[in-house]
Amino acid sequence: MAKVRRYSSPYLSDIAGGKVVVSCQRCGLERRYDSAAMIERAGDVSLPELRIMIARAEGCPRADNVYRDRCELGYDPECWNGTRPKPTDVP
Repeated sequence: MAKVRRYSSPYLSDIAGGKVVVSCQRCGLERRYDSAAMIERAGDVSLPELRIMIARAEGCPRADNVYRDRCELGYDPECWNGTRPKPTDVP
């Protein structure tokens, strides 16, 4: 029996084995997380839910703002498979 998902958005298990890379242009936050470790810690949540969980954990004061002055933390999908170098790796 297939797992029933609440949302049509991608889930953390969809990128299992890769890296979860997030950044915010507004505050300059950049983080890389191991997806397997994230699944153990947060469960198999949808990526929009995970984004807010990460923002809260990092102390973003805008994490819970829905309409105005929202948190701008976002994913870098090219980094999930390690295909793009980290900003610190670029010469």
